Amino acid sequence: MTAGMIACGTYKNHPNVIWTNEEKLMLSDVFGDPATIDELHTWWAKYG
Repeated sequence: MTAGMIACGTYKNHPNVIWTNEEKLMLSDVFGDPATIDELHTWWAKYG
């Protein structure tokens, strides 16, 4: 079962990860300064 969706990219030259949790009706967005997209994805995998 899919809990939500995730998208990774950049916004204003900062790495960005945005995801949803359908069960909790939640949309979350986090950006790095200066974290890399890989570091943000690792953080998301652990805490998101």
